[in-house]
Amino acid sequence: MTDAPTRTFLPSWSVFHRRLLGRMLIVGPVLILVIFVLSWPSLGLGLLMLGATLTIGGVALAIYFGRVRVDAEGDTLRVRGPFLTRSWIRHDIAAVVFVPLPGPPGPVRPATLYAVSRLNERLFWLSGTFWEREALDEVSAAIGAPVHEVPPGLPAREIQERYPGTVGWTSVRPWLLALVLAASAGVAMFLVLVITTLVLIATGELQLPAAG
Repeated sequence: MTDAPTRTFLPSWSVFHRRLLGRMLIVGPVLILVIFVLSWPSLGLGLLMLGATLTIGGVALAIYFGRVRVDAEGDTLRVRGPFLTRSWIRHDIAAVVFVPLPGPPGPVRPATLYAVSRLNERLFWLSGTFWEREALDEVSAAIGAPVHEVPPGLPAREIQERYPGTVGWTSVRPWLLALVLAASAGVAMFLVLVITTLVLIATGELQLPAAG
């Protein structure tokens, strides 16, 4: 008797690209405006900050799509994240919960998969922003645990109460998430500003005022 072959599941770049394009049509102009306001009156500094932001985002996406995968081998499920790899026995997963993403209704609604333990703890999750629903259904089938579909439009707090081990504070308190993201973006832009200023000084593009 031979061992069952390892089944590998991967996130979808095309799915992410389509959703990213829709979001960037709204967020992109605001991001560009903020960068150029912070760098005014130096147009070159603004372009450097924009390039650095896009580079950092590109590196993060390359790491995600280059590393993230799910391997199902026998009774073992191995989930490799951007930085860590963890393994579970399939029987450790008590339930699989699909939480739909916000958006217009459709025949196949994008959803995030949450794997929940018998103690109602979140073991791992696979975002519907990066994964096709078909691939997530295959991962769910490989796990073999009971599947729960969260009804669309259910408030985040009610999801947390009815399906413990799924959504966290970022969904229940989106204003706090927005505050954290804004603060992080401010710190990141300040660091980019410092680095680009040092580069401009080192290359002679920016002259410091003479003493006296």
